[in-house]
Amino acid sequence: MRALNRLPLRLRLTLAFAGAAALLLAAIGTFAYLRVKAGLDDELDHSLHLRARELADRSRDPASLRAGLDAAGQPAQLLSRDGRVLASVRVKDAKPLIGPVHLPAARRGEVKFEREERTRILARPASGGAIVAVAASMRQRERTLETLGGVLLLGLPIALLLASAAGYAVVAAALRPVDRMRRHAAEISEVTSDARLPLPAAEDELHRLGETLNDMLRRLGAAAEQERQFVSNASHELRTPLAILKAEIDVALHPDSTPEEWRRGLESAGEETDRLARLAEDLLMIARGESGAPAPALEDVSLQPLVRRVADRFDGVPIELAVESGLRVLAEPVALERALTNLVDNARRYGAEPIRITTRAGAEWVELHVLDHGTGFADDYLPHAFERFSRPTGQRGGGAGLGLALVEAVAHAHGGEAGAANGEPGADVWLTLPRAV
Repeated sequence: MRALNRLPLRLRLTLAFAGAAALLLAAIGTFAYLRVKAGLDDELDHSLHLRARELADRSRDPASLRAGLDAAGQPAQLLSRDGRVLASVRVKDAKPLIGPVHLPAARRGEVKFEREERTRILARPASGGAIVAVAASMRQRERTLETLGGVLLLGLPIALLLASAAGYAVVAAALRPVDRMRRHAAEISEVTSDARLPLPAAEDELHRLGETLNDMLRRLGAAAEQERQFVSNASHELRTPLAILKAEIDVALHPDSTPEEWRRGLESAGEETDRLARLAEDLLMIARGESGAPAPALEDVSLQPLVRRVADRFDGVPIELAVESGLRVLAEPVALERALTNLVDNARRYGAEPIRITTRAGAEWVELHVLDHGTGFADDYLPHAFERFSRPTGQRGGGAGLGLALVEAVAHAHGGEAGAANGEPGADVWLTLPRAV
């Protein structure tokens, strides 16, 4: 079996087809041989039956019986009840055609049997307790069967070879589109948005396979393009704080630098380090929300105290809380606090006060909404609000453009979704979380 599995697919399919064809041809040959044999036997028995009945009918008239025996074109005998030959024609040495073994059955009714001399004998009762027996040579039957067997033994292997060759051609033709797709796939050096495999013309399984592979290539191309864009944007975001850090270090190391310049440089370096740390944490949390990432360890979290802790971090910012008391969700507390903090910070940066945090609870899910009283999202930005490194144009405030992307990643990690819309007035951004039972 292992050796068979190492063979090429088209050869394995051809061998399987040849095996099935061999069994079918063997069955057809056997059936044809047996059918012809049965037909010859029936024809021979029928002729013997007619001749024996004719002689039995003439047995009442001795003259007519003798004339029938004389005119017989095949061996025939009239036997007494005890097996003695009363009349015989065309039988060598006039030996009885029926022996003691078959004599009792011949007295009762018609009996058929074969003798070693390749002779078929049929016997039946006649008038007066006599027995009529007729015989026919089986040599012609056997020569016919031998000729048929030779034809089958020669013809069936030839038919099997022709069928196997045709099967190989059919398999090769069926696998030709797969080979074309394989060669084309081998020529694809990079997964791009236009990388596609050629599809066969027929709307069959191979066509659907090609469509599935092309869909996979399209998704891989989109993912690769997204990753390239992500790396480019991440590099751009990292370049600025790293350049500032390098400049501050150079100033601090300059021989003419004063202690005040050292202090300012260290403070600026600390701020940029914090910025790099936040960016790294955001990227890590976004990666945890990607498909295939390990599921977070969910805890039973009381939502009202968590929301209050986040609101307390924004001292001086008017935040209205409308969170149902006792409402609990299944969440990772650190990730949820980070996502809610980002939502409130975005509302503070790009919206207008006051900010409102509210919830909508269902049987299985809880929506956590953050609303502001600003102008809302721009129409061209709203479809891209949750994309990485996307920033609203013409708005005040800075940042790496990862705030809403992180919110969506947290929602996905918890099995939920994130959404954004323009309210009356301002923006409404929310995420869904599984409700604790």
